[in-house]
Amino acid sequence: MCWCQRRHCLVGGTPSRPSGAALLKGAGGHGRRVIADQLGLPPSTVRNWLRRARRRAEHLRGQAVRALFALGGEVRDTEPRATPLADAVEALGLAASAVVRRFGWTGTSPWRIIAAISGGLLLALLPGG
Repeated sequence: MCWCQRRHCLVGGTPSRPSGAALLKGAGGHGRRVIADQLGLPPSTVRNWLRRARRRAEHLRGQAVRALFALGGEVRDTEPRATPLADAVEALGLAASAVVRRFGWTGTSPWRIIAAISGGLLLALLPGG
């Protein structure tokens, strides 16, 4: 959860579309200033989101793979992406897709599902900042 708790960060306690879009763009190699300009957000907000997600990328990827396995989804070998964040975002997307297929949650935001998979800690501060 974003510490500022502004509307652009949270919807019902989960990451909203702007933060999800920022993570997708960051995983795709875009820089924080470009992302901030495209989304109309302060660069410091985007920097903080990306920093937090990058710091916990391996953990997030592990949670996603475990969720995918538990849901009976196909845990396939994928080509390593350019960054651990890109690997994590891909795995979270695959797990969210498995949730939708398994439970039929077609109207649910994928970021709400991803927030649940991450235990609500997708954008949480780590101890020590």
